[in-house]
Amino acid sequence: MVTGMGVKEYLETTSVFTIDEFRESFPTVTGYNLLSRAVHSGKVLHITRGLYASNTGRYTGVRQDRFRIASKMAPDVVFLYHSALELLGAAHSVSNLVQYCSAGKRKTSVFQGNTYKQYSIANNENIMVQTTRAPAFGEVSVTAKEQTLIDCLSYIGRGGGSEEVLRSLAGFPYIDVNAIKNRADTLNASAIARIGWLLEQKQQTWNVNAKDLDYLQDRLAGNAYRFVSRTNPDSGWSKRWKLILPASEYEMREWVE
Repeated sequence: MVTGMGVKEYLETTSVFTIDEFRESFPTVTGYNLLSRAVHSGKVLHITRGLYASNTGRYTGVRQDRFRIASKMAPDVVFLYHSALELLGAAHSVSNLVQYCSAGKRKTSVFQGNTYKQYSIANNENIMVQTTRAPAFGEVSVTAKEQTLIDCLSYIGRGGGSEEVLRSLAGFPYIDVNAIKNRADTLNASAIARIGWLLEQKQQTWNVNAKDLDYLQDRLAGNAYRFVSRTNPDSGWSKRWKLILPASEYEMREWVE
């Protein structure tokens, strides 16, 4: 409980909060009634079930940081896919879709023009995670560079599409290839082909050993894999990775330069 603080002061100093956090500070029925009145009067905005944003004092009319909001959606939020690219400073463009994984029932919420989408990932405890901090959202958990690369090349659409994904991933200054190799056996062949193609393009920049590429290539068994589900007349072909490309290989190399 916050000693000596009233509801008005709480709303003037707390930008985003959960109902549990509010009740910890104001456990009485009166405190909850005051929150309900604040919501009704517009001094507090209801984001989604159990989550609120202050619209009082310095927060009046202010768009709350989307990552701060999403970090409050659950106690175990980890940002991933394109949101991870943004938080890691590599995204080629900004998206109004905020993506995170968390235990529990998946849900999608919309608030102040942003869509918040929760994903479930098998073996959540095994994903590579790091923390990042900024004044706008505090400290949050995000998939590490290597995990983000794996995720975005496994689910191209969730990363924003082929060009967005490749231009963004190419912005990483380095990659721990061993961390990717250690997870190769958990990936499908299409993802391995995409990852192998990108690592080959970034071989010098990321110091990728030729044996690392051979290791991934040896895990391809099929005749052909697709970078994306649909192809077009300008689709290219990577012989080494048995990969149908979404554009000519020349154009795609420009994406990752």
